[in-house]
Amino acid sequence: MLDLKTTDPRELNRTLPPPFRWTAAVTLAAGSAYCLVLIINVLRRPGTEANPAYFVAFVGSVAAFAAFLSIKLFRGDRIARPVDRPPRRWVVRLLGLPVFLFVGISALLSNTLHERIELGLMALTGLGWLLWPRRFLPTATNEPSARARRWIGDFLRRNWDPIGADTRPGEFGAYVAEVERLVGSQVSPRDLAEYLARVETQRLGYQDTEPKMLVAVAKKLLRLNVSSGGGDPAV
Repeated sequence: MLDLKTTDPRELNRTLPPPFRWTAAVTLAAGSAYCLVLIINVLRRPGTEANPAYFVAFVGSVAAFAAFLSIKLFRGDRIARPVDRPPRRWVVRLLGLPVFLFVGISALLSNTLHERIELGLMALTGLGWLLWPRRFLPTATNEPSARARRWIGDFLRRNWDPIGADTRPGEFGAYVAEVERLVGSQVSPRDLAEYLARVETQRLGYQDTEPKMLVAVAKKLLRLNVSSGGGDPAV
């Protein structure tokens, strides 16, 4: 439950497939609407909850966040900025503290057994984030993979750098991670060129980029011997 190993940068920066994106958007919208129905029912009959003010505040926050994510997914926008590394341990602890406190309080104030069990398990997960953050993070990148990413990053800086890697290193690192994944998956030059073109047109706002303009760059990337044990990439 709530496993932070999904914070692997390669997973976070991967574009959601349209069926999954639309399904998630509809589910979040329905969840937000359901939360609003619960709030309205409590406002009409406040005696049904032991602490109606806390219930309305907590469920209202969940409804607002779900609606925000749903709108982002419907529009096809990025939910967050690209990332190039997993979160730091202090960030995980910072997330774990409110999860443990607020969800734990919700579990104690709940009137039903199944809600107490469900919320209690979530609160224990928050406690785990707070006390043992390293156990919930993805494993460290091994040296061959780190070397491959450096090679790919150096190559892209020399041959493809529409954003200015030195001025926006986090965003550039996210694109390098995705290129590394595509190279490792042995995609075709056309598929890799289409990804680079999508970055330029959909994320950076360029109007005249065509995949065929980047096929040569893609071919060179796919010829990189990223599994080589030497100090330089073989092209």
